Amino acid sequence: MGFGIMFLGYFFMYIGSFTALSTYTAIVGAAVILFSLKELIYQNKCFLASAIVSILLVFDAIAVVFVDLFLSDTSLAYSILFYSRDILAAILNVMLMVSILLISKEVKLPKIQAKSIITILFIGIYALFTVLCNTAFANNELMQSRFYPVSVACQFIAAVMGLITVFNSYMRICYEDDKDMTKKTGVSPMDFLNDKLNVAMTPKEKRMNNDRKKKK
Repeated sequence: MGFGIMFLGYFFMYIGSFTALSTYTAIVGAAVILFSLKELIYQNKCFLASAIVSILLVFDAIAVVFVDLFLSDTSLAYSILFYSRDILAAILNVMLMVSILLISKEVKLPKIQAKSIITILFIGIYALFTVLCNTAFANNELMQSRFYPVSVACQFIAAVMGLITVFNSYMRICYEDDKDMTKKTGVSPMDFLNDKLNVAMTPKEKRMNNDRKKKK
């Protein structure tokens, strides 16, 4: 499955959002997540919505970079695209967690279900506090000083919990009969990178077992 590759994209996307290069990590992260979804869509159609949002997010983040570099005087356009990037990133995170929740229900993995629900909960709290800081408390420094740190903390917890959820999904959900479920795209560079990433993300013990089976 594509959870191993999604883990890499998720790391760039949401852990990278706390760095000064958040827009660039959003482009890379969303693109890698989209790349991982090409396999997961075959397993469950619920990932199709996540793929659509990933495409929108890639284009939005590229537009943010373009406006920042070449149209710096259009501050309104930059603000709209920048906030749209954050909204799309939050929506993508929720959709990924909902999709994982649905799949983990099918294969009866309650711990992964619980992690995905907790992640969605913290995304909701983060979104609520962010909206309050930018609307109702926009001119209230006291309330902003109280709500903003909580918002950032919830964002970070959501990112870490989401990363753990995706990794657990990779470890538990894609271990079906130890078969390589990778589907070929027909684009050689893409298939080569996909194969290499799948090997890199496969635990050492599982690789050793696969090698033993090949030798028999």
